[in-house]
Amino acid sequence: MTRFNAHENGRIDGSIGKGGVKTGITIFALAVLVAVGSAENAAQTVPVMGYVANDNAGPERIAAFKKGLTDLGYIEGKNLKIEHRYAKLDQEYHPIMAELVSRKVDIILAGNAPAAVAAGKATQHSDCPRCRE
Repeated sequence: MTRFNAHENGRIDGSIGKGGVKTGITIFALAVLVAVGSAENAAQTVPVMGYVANDNAGPERIAAFKKGLTDLGYIEGKNLKIEHRYAKLDQEYHPIMAELVSRKVDIILAGNAPAAVAAGKATQHSDCPRCRE
């Protein structure tokens, strides 16, 4: 089982039990998406998510993630736009993340550790207010 606690300062604590890392990543991404909130995105009617993963990520992984979003009321193409990006090599994540940051997507889901590292580097000098918390 995965448990996450959201704090007033935007920090999220979590622990992963039987659900495993994949479940933890999915639930963390969902928690962040919910935390984005409509007040910060008033200018956009539909939030945009950049989904970045290895190109061999199984379709069942994406299907499970989309089901989790649907369970929370987010339906791709209706009230959420997902821009899928895939990479084969670790160094391919950096330009992908830089492009998503420059486009100012509402949330980036990094599907693996190399993608998360690239996201951290891409947001390091951006004007993203949540990236510095």
